[in-house]
Amino acid sequence: MPEGYAKVEPPPLGPTVKKLADDVYALLGSYNSLFVVFKDYVLVVEAGSNNRYSAASIAEIKKVAPEKPIRYLVATHFHFDHLGGVRSYVAEGTTIVTTASAKSVIERTVKATHTMRPDALSRNPKTAVIETMDEKRVFDDGVHKVELYRFA
Repeated sequence: MPEGYAKVEPPPLGPTVKKLADDVYALLGSYNSLFVVFKDYVLVVEAGSNNRYSAASIAEIKKVAPEKPIRYLVATHFHFDHLGGVRSYVAEGTTIVTTASAKSVIERTVKATHTMRPDALSRNPKTAVIETMDEKRVFDDGVHKVELYRFA
C-alpha cells in the first residue's frame, strides 16, 4: 500500500445482525433487511438481492431465533433487488406476502432452474406459497404487532 493511502477493509461476506428493539433486528450488509421475532415464528421484510446473501441472512436469523420457523417473508414490490433472494426463503417453507403486481414475478423466479450452481430450492424443490395483500395486512401474536399498508 502506498504511503498516505487509507486502508479500506472489504465489506463482510454476509449480513450482520443489529438489534433495533426487543425482538426487532436489522440484517445489514450489501443489502439491508428487517426481521421480527414473534412468539411462535419469525417475520422477515425483504428477501435481498441474491440467494447466497439471503441464505446467509437465514443462517443469522436462525442464530437469533433458533427454535422458530421463518413463517413469513414480506416482499414489498416487484423490483429484482428485493426479490433476488426469495428462492432461499421458499426453500425454507416460508410463505411470501406481497403485492398482486409482484406475485407473478415471484412465481417466475421460483420456477426458474438453477443447474449451473444449484441453490437450496433447486436441490429440494418446493411450491411457493404466496399471499397477496390489498390495503392492509396485520401480523399480531398478542405481544408483537406489525402492520403493513399498501401505498402508491
